[in-house]
Amino acid sequence: MNRQDVTRVLPLLEAFAKGKKIQFKTNLLNWEDTDTIASILLFPYPERYRIKPESKTVPLTIEDLYEHFKKGTIFKSSAIGTDLKCIITALTSNNIYTGHGFNYIDIEFRKLFCFEDGSPLTKIVEE
Repeated sequence: MNRQDVTRVLPLLEAFAKGKKIQFKTNLLNWEDTDTIASILLFPYPERYRIKPESKTVPLTIEDLYEHFKKGTIFKSSAIGTDLKCIITALTSNNIYTGHGFNYIDIEFRKLFCFEDGSPLTKIVEE
């Protein structure tokens, strides 16, 4: 082992020592959580390990809403006490048209509507 080897693995080992989640790349090239680091693999193949990326919730993009438009997803008003439901009938780069005759800019639509089950118009992404 030389200094370059240590420099490549030190951030991973420090994160592991602090209790952060570590992932290992399988032979199928999938990242899986692991509770151990095999030193026999770490030094010759440090690229097979990574600190698990943090996930965060972000609003759906217009592209995401387009995918729901293609599926015919039903949305409902997020206002308490209303039963208004709609589908997206058309989209432009920043306008969303609904089956009840209104159009919204995408930010407005995400504030006023949620999925039919009541969940917000968001998704989870890894940083």
